[in-house]
Amino acid sequence: YWQMRAIKRLAQIGGAGALGVGAFALYTNPRLKENPLQLLKAMGRIMRCFCYGNVIMLDYMRGINTEAHHRNAERMYKCLMANGGIYIKVGQILSQLSFLVPDEYVEVMERACQECPESSFKNVKKIIEEDLGRPLDSIYDNFEEKPVASASLAQVHKAILKSTGEQVAVKVQHEWVRESCPGDARLIEICVDVGELIFKQFKYKWLAEEIKRDA
Repeated sequence: YWQMRAIKRLAQIGGAGALGVGAFALYTNPRLKENPLQLLKAMGRIMRCFCYGNVIMLDYMRGINTEAHHRNAERMYKCLMANGGIYIKVGQILSQLSFLVPDEYVEVMERACQECPESSFKNVKKIIEEDLGRPLDSIYDNFEEKPVASASLAQVHKAILKSTGEQVAVKVQHEWVRESCPGDARLIEICVDVGELIFKQFKYKWLAEEIKRDA
């Protein structure tokens, strides 16, 4: 009997937690109510930030040193890469700030500049056709499915315009990046605010402002 009560209680806590995360996701980005799948993905990003953030915070509470920096840089990197989009941009910015952030973070975050995700051609085609309101093959005579370059927010494909025969480079944002950036930037700002509240020497408000400008 007590086991069933415990399971029921855990289910209630889990349900309340899920509702809370969902409400927070909608608070940071109201447009998520238009797309349940993207809402679930946003909830996953929020939970990832919460879980990794807690682990990093507790680790630093035991002491701030080189070993802690290395452990937590790896944790942050995993979180940023799993979340994708503007979070990868955070890693790329940190990799270039050796004069402001610990060397361990710079070293680990350099990988974010080399390991950007690639959207599938199916998603690329869908995004272009939704943005332009026309079939892809009515715009281009040839559109290379493999991108020539990929970054945190977009990727580039070679193509030939049907109207002129000109070869062009087509920049295509990753799926739902445009819609999710404002909410994710707000979440990053909240994470920075919490960090400054707990650790007085944590002064990275400028990073949140930089990300908000990019969003």
